Amino acid sequence: LSEYGKLRRSSSSGNDSQTSNSLLRLLRVPKRWFRHFYACGIFYGLSVLGVKIYSGYGSMDDWTRLVALLMLLFQVTRRCMETCFISVFSNSTMHVGHYMLGLTFYLFTTLTIGFEPLQNVQETSQVSVASFFQEFCWYQYGGVVLFAWVNYHQHLSACILAGLRKSCGDREKYAIPHGDWFDFVSFPHYLQEILIYTALYLVVGTGSWILFLQLSFVFLNQTLCALQSQHWYMTVMGCSPAKYCIIPLIL
Repeated sequence: LSEYGKLRRSSSSGNDSQTSNSLLRLLRVPKRWFRHFYACGIFYGLSVLGVKIYSGYGSMDDWTRLVALLMLLFQVTRRCMETCFISVFSNSTMHVGHYMLGLTFYLFTTLTIGFEPLQNVQETSQVSVASFFQEFCWYQYGGVVLFAWVNYHQHLSACILAGLRKSCGDREKYAIPHGDWFDFVSFPHYLQEILIYTALYLVVGTGSWILFLQLSFVFLNQTLCALQSQHWYMTVMGCSPAKYCIIPLIL
């Protein structure tokens, strides 16, 4: 499930006779279908946002969810636009299980932000907009700032990766990326994904156990992808973009 794109082609190059006999390994979809994750994420977010607005809001709990939902909507909308108009996908594929996991992940993330009872936010007390900003904790403001900063750099990462293929005119060719966070870690887009969900967790106020589990999943998934990609770079290209894989000075 974790192998897609260049990792899939590398692992299957010597095992075509074995994979041809496995129905599960034949269930693959184009990697460019990644954009479906974000398109569905927009639909999920707008639907939940509409339900919350229709049912009324005004408590600290409601305002907190509203901010987090708008942040998530911004994230998936930006990624949808990038995958549609900036990213240059090869003809590689991913497992249909990976595809379904991505669709359900954004559904459960949206439902968690919209409806999970928060442990550290009072639901009943009505607050004005001014009171909400006064009661918003420092680490929640930090989450908003972190979210905006990392979104900007993740967009730069997407542009850098797309530029590598646009410059050579070959969507099947891989090259070593440089610039921005690529000068510090090999796969900043994976690190940025982790930081984005960390920011969402901070804004919700660390009161969501389910969102914490989802953040843990994102961390493990993105770290695994980074380690596999680092191994691919070292094996196929003989070097990696940066000294560290995904976390500066640590990994």
